[in-house]
Amino acid sequence: MKIKLLFLLVLFSKILFSQVSGIVKDSLTQKPIPYVNIWLVNQNTGTTSDTNGRFHLPETASSAVLAFSSVGYKAKKANLQASCIVYLQSQMIDLPEFIITSSKEIKHLSVGQFQKSDIFSLFACGTAPWIVARYFPYSSQYNETPLIQSLKLLTRSQVKNASFNIRFYEVNEDGSPGNFLYDRNILGVVKKGKSLTFVDLSPYNIRIPNKGIFIAVEWLLTEENKYEYTYTMPGSKKRNKGIRYEPAFGSIPCNTNNNSWIYSQGIWKNAWWKNKNRKTGTMENYSQLAVELLLTN
Repeated sequence: MKIKLLFLLVLFSKILFSQVSGIVKDSLTQKPIPYVNIWLVNQNTGTTSDTNGRFHLPETASSAVLAFSSVGYKAKKANLQASCIVYLQSQMIDLPEFIITSSKEIKHLSVGQFQKSDIFSLFACGTAPWIVARYFPYSSQYNETPLIQSLKLLTRSQVKNASFNIRFYEVNEDGSPGNFLYDRNILGVVKKGKSLTFVDLSPYNIRIPNKGIFIAVEWLLTEENKYEYTYTMPGSKKRNKGIRYEPAFGSIPCNTNNNSWIYSQGIWKNAWWKNKNRKTGTMENYSQLAVELLLTN
């Protein structure tokens, strides 16, 4: 079965020789912050800080406004010089308190179940970072299984051990993703090829709030995740070089985009594109992240 890739931004990249560099640090501890996603506001360009907090951008970024986003820190917009340090302020997150009681029976509940055959397209990342989020409304049936034990995604990767970040958000009054529900990065690692990827969340004691929860996947534009390929344009035999960042994530069709949100260039938006119905040829369904949650008590 042929599965198409859904790229948010630029599919192909140009080789950039002039760059500006910087480092992102915690304003209090002065320690570097890894895996900060950085966007040029209103432009289709961005990157991710490495494990030492360092990042590199094309020279045009020196005159642009950049948006910085990292779990556990307040979002920030700033201008850069040729080489600079950007400080982010930590964001206080009220993690819920838990009452631990003994239970004779361990209970489980699966939410958002999907099959491989349900996947007809994949969310993929070009040369600018982005985040795809899916909203799970609260249900009274979660009362007996309030904790998220694990999640399942369908992934496809052309590189070994591609990594991605998982984010959890509260819900704003307008239905968009709000504050973080957890104060640190939770990294997932995927195998090369197409597979079901499971992420164990049991150590984090994350529960679904009464207003529901957003589950999000975030691409990391690191050298380890980079995949270079060649392509030809229609009507041309010239082979061009392109770059994308792995992995890609499976999506399922949905007739509404109310629960599907995308973060790019520093802002959240509802998923806006529709997909073609294979039978009718008309543009009908939206793409929604295929993510299955396993809840437990």
